Amino acid sequence: LLFIIFTIIWVLAGGFGTPVVLFAGFVFGKWLGTLFVVIGLTIGATGLYVFANYFLKDIIKEKFLNKFQNLESKFKKSELNYMLVYRFVGGIPFAISNVLPCIFNVKVFNFFVSTLIGLIPQVFVWVSLGSGLERIIDQNEEAPSAIKLISSPDIYIPIIAFIILVIITIIIRKIFYKK
Repeated sequence: LLFIIFTIIWVLAGGFGTPVVLFAGFVFGKWLGTLFVVIGLTIGATGLYVFANYFLKDIIKEKFLNKFQNLESKFKKSELNYMLVYRFVGGIPFAISNVLPCIFNVKVFNFFVSTLIGLIPQVFVWVSLGSGLERIIDQNEEAPSAIKLISSPDIYIPIIAFIILVIITIIIRKIFYKK
C-alpha cells in the first residue's frame, strides 16, 4: 500500500516511471510488481489528468492543439479505442502523456480504463527486468559482469520483449497517424 501511495505521489509530481517500475520488479517480483505499479501509475496519471484538465487545459491546448488537430475528430468518434492505442503506443514522457488528452476532452472514465489496460504490457516488461536483476544479484556472491547480466534469460527475454513492443509501437503509430 505504501508503494502504491508513493507511486501515485511520484506520478503527480511529474516523475518518470522507469525507476519505480524497476524497483517494483526488484522488490515485489514480476506479478505483484506489475499489479502495484499499474494501480499506482493509473491512479496517479488519472489524478494528474483531472488536475491538468481543470487548471491547465487552455495552456495545453494552446501549446499542442495545432500538432494534434488531425486526431481530434478521431478521438471524438471512438475515444476509448484511441486512448487505448495512445497508451499502448507510448513514446511520450509519462507526465506529458497524462496531460495531452486534455486537448481532446477525454472522459475521466475512458482515461482511467485506457491507462489501466494500456500500461500493462510496458510495465510488465520493465518489472520483469527489475525482477531479473534481483534474481541475478541474489544468485551471485559478487557483482555479475555485464556479459553475465545480458546472457541471463531473466534479462535478455525482457529486453527482447521490449524490442518487440517498440516494433509493434512503430507499426501501430504508422497506422494510427496514417488514417
